[in-house]
Amino acid sequence: MIIAKSSIPSKVWGYEYPMAYTTFYKIDANSVTVKYISGIENEKDSVLMQRLLKESECKMVLNFLSSHNVERFKVKYSNPMVDDGDRKRVVFTVKGKSKTVEIANFYQKDMGELFSVLNNEISDILSGKFTRINDETKSAGENK
Repeated sequence: MIIAKSSIPSKVWGYEYPMAYTTFYKIDANSVTVKYISGIENEKDSVLMQRLLKESECKMVLNFLSSHNVERFKVKYSNPMVDDGDRKRVVFTVKGKSKTVEIANFYQKDMGELFSVLNNEISDILSGKFTRINDETKSAGENK
């Protein structure tokens, strides 16, 4: 099932500042890519996985977007009492318009719902099942 790129969230960054890396998720019209982006000088970034989206995954994301007005999200949700910790950036592209939402140490109900939906439907992507092994990236469940 091919869905217009403007119909689904296109990018999600999960920043792990204490661990010096970022996990980047790109979801487009028919595929998903997960990248490890190192925060350490001279360390190579790597693609953790890339695959086609299932029809059910496309529908799940479209259902979320149709039940939430993306334009109403604030640009930033943050807890000023915490300097370090959980940080995410979500870039939605809907009907040709782009909306970026930054979340820093803050639970925003609608974004929480989006991450729950993604974790439930695309669990092999967002559930942290990936590890880096000797400059080679493998799924934690993959044979060595």
